Amino acid sequence: MNRKKVILSILMMVFLVAVGFVLPHLWKEKRGEKPASPSAPTKEETAEAEHSTNAAALSFLDFDPLEDFFSKGQVKTLQQELQTYIADNGNNSVTSVQFLEDKTSYPNASDISFSFRLSDDTILPVYYSSSIGRFFYGEERTPGTEEIKTYEQQTDENLPVLTTEEIEQLSEGGYNDTKETAPEKQPSDSNTATEDKEVRHE
Repeated sequence: MNRKKVILSILMMVFLVAVGFVLPHLWKEKRGEKPASPSAPTKEETAEAEHSTNAAALSFLDFDPLEDFFSKGQVKTLQQELQTYIADNGNNSVTSVQFLEDKTSYPNASDISFSFRLSDDTILPVYYSSSIGRFFYGEERTPGTEEIKTYEQQTDENLPVLTTEEIEQLSEGGYNDTKETAPEKQPSDSNTATEDKEVRHE
C-alpha cells in the first residue's frame, strides 16, 4: 500500500510540473502574443551598436599639439565628445578628425577657439571656456557633456621633495643672490714710506 502511494505522489508531482510549463504557453498563444526571442536586438540596442561602430572607426590626426593646452585626460574627453557630436549630427561618413594647430585663436580673455578638419573637408570649430572648463562644438556652440570630471594631477617623480623652509633658502633662478668678492688690497704705510725715501734720495 505504501509503495502505491509513493508511485502516485511521484506521478502527481510530474503532472503538476508539466501543467505549470504547458498552461502559460497555451495561454499566451490564445492571446496572440509571440514569445520574445532573446537574440533579437531592440531599436535602442541597434542605435547604440551603430554609434559605437562609428566611434571606433573615427581616427584623430595631429592631436599631439593639444597637449600644450590640456592634460591627456582632457584631450581624451575632447575626442569622446567629438565622436558624440559628429554622430549626433548624422555625419556617418566622417572617418577622421584633424587638428589645425595654426588656426588656433583667442576670441576673448577666457576662451580659446580651435579648428578641426573632418574627412569630408568641412571645418568644425570647437571653443574651450577656461572659466568653466568645458568644450563647445560648432558655430552654434553646442555644449559637451555636463558630467563633472576630475583629472589626475600630473607629477614628476624625479623632482626632490622639499619643505617650505628648504624652498625659502633656495635662491631664485639657480644663482646666488650676492657674489662674494675678495676686498682689494690697499698698499701699506711702510711700503709708501720706503717709496718716498727712494724718491728723495734720487
